[in-house]
Amino acid sequence: MTLLGKEQILVAQDLPHADVEVPEWGGTVRIQAMTAMAREDIEASYLGPDGRPKKVTKGFRAHVVAGSVIGESGALLFSLEDVEALGRKSFSALNRVFQEAQRLSGLGDEQMEEIEGNSSEAQVEDSTSA
Repeated sequence: MTLLGKEQILVAQDLPHADVEVPEWGGTVRIQAMTAMAREDIEASYLGPDGRPKKVTKGFRAHVVAGSVIGESGALLFSLEDVEALGRKSFSALNRVFQEAQRLSGLGDEQMEEIEGNSSEAQVEDSTSA
């Protein structure tokens, strides 16, 4: 077993990417797995201080897309300021990009339910608090 050093860890290319055809937008989009910080920013936006989902998850897909779409140089194309504009794009197109970003970033069903507040535990609590 080789023990990695700081430099080896920091230079490792550990963010997979994939290209997705988006005919509604007239071309191909490159999607990269979200960085740890980008994912934490999204989680912080949609989870309360207690780690439970906030009531409003509007814009979640657009937020993930903004944190995942990169240009040829590898830099993100969108910022947090672009989330609202992305949210006004075709759901079908945005969702296609979102699904690939979700896959690359390891956002499985369990993580999605936590963030979107769709877990059975959250639903039970919501129905009892009404």
